[in-house]
Amino acid sequence: MRDSSGEHNHRTVLATQGFSQGRRYWEVCTDTIEGATSIYIGICKMQKPVTLGEMQNSFGLLVPECKKFSRRPESSKYDMEKFAQHSIRNGDTIGILLEFEADNGVASLSFFRNGGLMGKAFNDI
Repeated sequence: MRDSSGEHNHRTVLATQGFSQGRRYWEVCTDTIEGATSIYIGICKMQKPVTLGEMQNSFGLLVPECKKFSRRPESSKYDMEKFAQHSIRNGDTIGILLEFEADNGVASLSFFRNGGLMGKAFNDI
């Protein structure tokens, strides 16, 4: 997605299917990161509004800064902290692995960069 308007706008891409069990993996290619662009890549529970990072029950990675972010239901703001030492560059592929524990619906979220594991960002989500 490219925003060439020069305005501060949020762009959101949503999945068409939700998950509550098993292992799910998908990738996002960062073809072009321009200027002061920040991209939030992650998961959330279905709800409105749909701006990832500003709604509750959202967890993910802020690109290109490599900061993990979360906003749990009990919080009025989202938390952000450095997750990886390197930044994401144009052309990098970000992998997202969502793994649910058997029978309890609790999940973990891990991130990959160009096929290499960056680490597990969240447990107990």
